[in-house]
Amino acid sequence: MLTLWQYAPLSVKELGGHLNLDSGTLTPLLKRLESHGWIKRNRSEKDERTVIIQLTKMAEGEKEEVFGHVKKCFEILDLEETDKENCAESIAMIEKKLDQYNSKID
Repeated sequence: MLTLWQYAPLSVKELGGHLNLDSGTLTPLLKRLESHGWIKRNRSEKDERTVIIQLTKMAEGEKEEVFGHVKKCFEILDLEETDKENCAESIAMIEKKLDQYNSKID
């Protein structure tokens, strides 16, 4: 949801690019979000193979509350800004190495 709040509307492919997830992984998650009223999925008028994800009014209305929960999580962890940056860099490095490994075995 954080990515959707930042970039929506997005295609499933674009969302997958931001999250490093394929459509097979995203589709069940998106169906659940849609069934709970957070998003709408529609076929693109330009290319019906493309599914566009849009936020609902409910999702827009809940944005600040969810961001408040995320902020609270960071407060509980008591991380300094440099700690957060280091964590993000470590995660990016792990993702890169996993991508390199996966490209070797494909």
